[in-house]
Amino acid sequence: MRRTDGRWWCGLLAGWCAVLGGCHAEPKTLRAVELQTPAARAEAAEEYWAGRGSGGLDAGRHRRVVITEFVLEFVTEKRESGGLISDRQKIVDVPTGFLSAGVMASGLKRKVIEYEDEMCRQLPDVVFRQVRAGLQAGGFEVLPSGRVVGAAAYQGFETEAEGRASLLKRINVFSSDTGRVLAARRYPADGLQVIRAARGGDEAAVERALLAELGADVSLRIRFRLGIFDDRVSIERGSAITVTRADGAGVWESRRSLLSDVQVVTDDGFMPVAGKVLQLNEAAYRSAVERLAEAYFGLALEASEGAREREGE
Repeated sequence: MRRTDGRWWCGLLAGWCAVLGGCHAEPKTLRAVELQTPAARAEAAEEYWAGRGSGGLDAGRHRRVVITEFVLEFVTEKRESGGLISDRQKIVDVPTGFLSAGVMASGLKRKVIEYEDEMCRQLPDVVFRQVRAGLQAGGFEVLPSGRVVGAAAYQGFETEAEGRASLLKRINVFSSDTGRVLAARRYPADGLQVIRAARGGDEAAVERALLAELGADVSLRIRFRLGIFDDRVSIERGSAITVTRADGAGVWESRRSLLSDVQVVTDDGFMPVAGKVLQLNEAAYRSAVERLAEAYFGLALEASEGAREREGE
């Protein structure tokens, strides 16, 4: 018994060491991802998005769509753990000695991203229109946001003010492939709200009540996280799409970040402790986000349609 227990603890320790010492694969630029053929797009969809639950979409069976939330989450502060040789980010970002602790405290790996408030308010509407057009091109009917927000069932959601800073990420030690998010701000689109929770605690029940009230087939909640990596726009791992139908629900979570082909940072002055302060070329940033979001959502739609086909088998 003691030997068995010892092997179990050794295995657990080895697993944690692998996690602590492991790194994500480096993110690719949009140009580097093969999307030219249906087979390539299907392969990329599986690489970039993973589903949990029953979240497939099928325009033939679930045509009428309500989007209950559409949010762009702008990363305002992050920490990167890459070294001189590679930009690969650690899976777990914690100091492993006095030197790494000193580097973390100095701000050398910290980045603060400055955005214009007006851009943060306008850009969600632009990307929302792209997503709506993508759904319509796929055969879906998207109900107007005004009808969604005005529905009685929508009042079952607790919401929060736009642009509210999310600082709870500071206690998280797990990084994505573009670094560890320390703070972010969320901005909704098209008159929708940032949803915090359901008043009764059951978000799926509120979504289904909304579907019944509006005569719709499927509800989507979409959150895209936007950051900066290698001076490029990154639409990031951790973005999510929640799908609710009368006969099932699921979540699509992005597994990899996707980078813009162009660099958008114009200045990166360093401040001790605070870190590098990144200033952006707004026009280049807007254009890059539009291109990335269109491709990223297209991959998510591809993945969800494939899942629905498998559900129907």
